[in-house]
Amino acid sequence: MKHPYLLAALALSLCWAPAARADETTAARRFQQAQQDEPSLIAFLQRFPKGADLHNHLNGALYSEHLVDWAIAHGMSFDPKAGKFTRDPRPGTVPAAKLLEDDALLAEYRRHASAGTGGHDQFFNAFGYISSVAREMPLADRVALVADEARGQNVHYLELMATIAGSTLRKLAKGAGPVKDLDAALKALKPALAEYAKAGAAEIEQTDRAVATHLGYSGRASDAGSPVAVRYIVQVDRTDDDPAFFATAAAGLALMQAAPGQVVAINIVSPEDHPIARTHFAAQMKMLDFLYQRFGHPNLALHAGELTPACSPLGPLQSHIRQSVVQGHALRIGHGVAVAWDPDAAGLLAELKRRHVAVEICLTSNDAILGVSGARHPVSLYRRAGVPYTIATDDEGVSRSNLTLEYAKLVRTIHPAYTELKDVARNGLEYAFLAGESLYVDHDPRRLRPGFAGVRNAAWQPSPAATRRIQASPKLLQEVRLERDFVAFER
Repeated sequence: MKHPYLLAALALSLCWAPAARADETTAARRFQQAQQDEPSLIAFLQRFPKGADLHNHLNGALYSEHLVDWAIAHGMSFDPKAGKFTRDPRPGTVPAAKLLEDDALLAEYRRHASAGTGGHDQFFNAFGYISSVAREMPLADRVALVADEARGQNVHYLELMATIAGSTLRKLAKGAGPVKDLDAALKALKPALAEYAKAGAAEIEQTDRAVATHLGYSGRASDAGSPVAVRYIVQVDRTDDDPAFFATAAAGLALMQAAPGQVVAINIVSPEDHPIARTHFAAQMKMLDFLYQRFGHPNLALHAGELTPACSPLGPLQSHIRQSVVQGHALRIGHGVAVAWDPDAAGLLAELKRRHVAVEICLTSNDAILGVSGARHPVSLYRRAGVPYTIATDDEGVSRSNLTLEYAKLVRTIHPAYTELKDVARNGLEYAFLAGESLYVDHDPRRLRPGFAGVRNAAWQPSPAATRRIQASPKLLQEVRLERDFVAFER
């Protein structure tokens, strides 16, 4: 069966236009003109094909407006003193609908549920206020809201960090035993891992179907041909004790095996400067290394280097990124702000480039949490070293941002040429955890796979052989889709 996108691509290819190179020159000129003022830049970038958002925390992506609307629609109550919603209309609470009548109440909740300019603590504290609604919302409801935000900005692929089958996962983590002997610990967990994988796969499948229906797609939302293809990364809390951390990481990897093509990786979350995250980092890397070997070298994308001297002593600044790659087997690094503190920063950058480890750059949250922006941000360092990087939102609802604004911030920070901006978007798919062959040879967008040399020309039509290859490779489908989107954008 042909993907709906593939039919659209074929229809587009029948329309004649001048060669893509000439159109690219015109688009580059429009991009240069758009940088004269922020509204013009936003208008340009909102339509610009952005490919993927690979570093996106599902609950953090929910705007306070989403949460308020859902709480009202589902009859929740609001506790003005705590600033949180509740299912229990106890004394001191008011119906959530009261927020529509009381501007002060609404403003107070919105202040708590977003980062504003409050810095590190305000950012992470916001999740306590968000969770009072988010934990009540079905996974499908949350994912549908985030997919709508992506679709409105010409983003076609998301990897969402989320807790899947939360009650089963919490039960598993709570019952985890000692981890002094990792082989014995994993063996003891096996029955619970099987139970969790079954529950998680069922929730993912139900969510996939519901979100696809919401998007008007007949398949699953995780299909590469979905209007917004959504896949999941299981999050592991780095502030848990060692048994819970080990159990949660193993559970995420078991779910990857039970739901291939839907759950694509695990990641460690929570503040990297937290005392437990700092003192147990070595133990966590050891556990991830063990699980990586036992689960057949799965995908790991690890937060690392989301630190500055303002929140961390020297040791973690110097070591976390390198250890996350060498011992933690990270294929992507989230944030990587502390890269310059590595004792051999040049060597680390060269190693990231050699291994093709992409860095997920989250400019707004780096500014809000760490106070790092402009020339203080290492994105230019990664860029000069040839390390692949992507642009991501992190927690767009908390940060009051979106992928369009992140691209705008990148433009203001490094002033890229239009062709470089396109390569950043291409990286979002090239380094996504999508199966199958790539459109680009050796990760180089200037080297197209044989059979696809004309994909950037407006009159291109895929041959029968190319069509079969597109249908067999989710990565190739998404990358061809992006290239055809560029052609349409530049016409």
